[in-house]
Amino acid sequence: MSSPVQSGHEILVPLSDGEQVPFFIAAEYYKSSTAANPNHITKVGQLVAGEGYKLKVDDRLQYGQKNAQGELRFIIYHDKERKPYQHRFIETAVGSATAGKAAQMAKAFGVGDVGNQIMDNFKGFIGDYLHTF
Repeated sequence: MSSPVQSGHEILVPLSDGEQVPFFIAAEYYKSSTAANPNHITKVGQLVAGEGYKLKVDDRLQYGQKNAQGELRFIIYHDKERKPYQHRFIETAVGSATAGKAAQMAKAFGVGDVGNQIMDNFKGFIGDYLHTF
């Protein structure tokens, strides 16, 4: 297993899908209509032609993960005044992954028939908050 993303690492926000760390970004930080926002990706990242924006992993970013070892870590760039639980992003990551990867991630997070019922009942109310690098 490779090391999870850590503070000080650089990540590439892809313009197309690929095998990279899942990265979630708030709409107001990437939409063209919000380019005046001081936290907009064009103001905090370095454009890499044909690839996307390179960002340094620092305290602007938050992360969630399966366990303390950093398995299935994902990165979030959003207004940290919001306090979403990790489960909201896990559900999205599982739902947007390819079929085989989704099943693997669902199993890793304990989401199956019973897990789905539990997640449906408790998501948004309990769980772990995101961590700041």
